[in-house]
Amino acid sequence: MDRKKEKRKHKRIKKYFIVELKVKPHSKEKAVSRGWETVTAENLGANGTLFYYHRKLEPGTLIDLKIYFVRFKTAINCLGKVVRVEESPSGAIFRTAVKFTKINKKHSDMINTVAENPEEEETEDDE
Repeated sequence: MDRKKEKRKHKRIKKYFIVELKVKPHSKEKAVSRGWETVTAENLGANGTLFYYHRKLEPGTLIDLKIYFVRFKTAINCLGKVVRVEESPSGAIFRTAVKFTKINKKHSDMINTVAENPEEEETEDDE
């Protein structure tokens, strides 16, 4: 059986997370976000994330991100660049892959901590 080799340097957290995003104004997108928009991330790693979005963003688009975890008191703030976009069969939503281009080491370490122990990241409903 031929399987694709994993190219990621860091583990991915395969769990849904709340992420806020704002398309950067100097991005090549015609319409940028007026403010922060909330999206659902399907997975997350120290180098990037995959989320669902209502608009098709072009690869190379820069976005500001705020990622929230129950166990941490502050949001993880970072800058990312769209690397891949997949349209859903209905065309109403887009799976958008983003690579982090600017994230401080502390926040990267926080994501790795959750990836290593995902069962500790409970939702508020679980408490």
